[in-house]
Amino acid sequence: MSRPWFPQHSPDDYRDHGAGPSQPGYAQQLGEPRPGHGTVYLAKNRDGTWSGSWQDDYLAPDADGATAGVEDVDDLTERDAIDWATTRRASQVYVLVTTDSVIGGVRQTDAVPLSIWLSQHP
Repeated sequence: MSRPWFPQHSPDDYRDHGAGPSQPGYAQQLGEPRPGHGTVYLAKNRDGTWSGSWQDDYLAPDADGATAGVEDVDDLTERDAIDWATTRRASQVYVLVTTDSVIGGVRQTDAVPLSIWLSQHP
């Protein structure tokens, strides 16, 4: 499966590279997203499945030292991805769509609000 890259937290954020908090590669301590906060991103994978990520950056570390809340799901149908996204209590929900724009050989992605995306994909 080819997992899309979601804004804010890349897979490198989850890896422990043995670096300290002020050094590149520091493994961010993660917690749960907070209701009413953060952003949900949905994306269609190359294999036709969908992935989602709810990302919530905390203003200050929580009691366990977490600086962000992240919830990820993979291998969903389009309907299941939409259902998952609409049951998260995030402040924003976006669908990541590939654009026709290419910069440096890389096709660009745009974040479209779910309500607008749904109106274009009945």
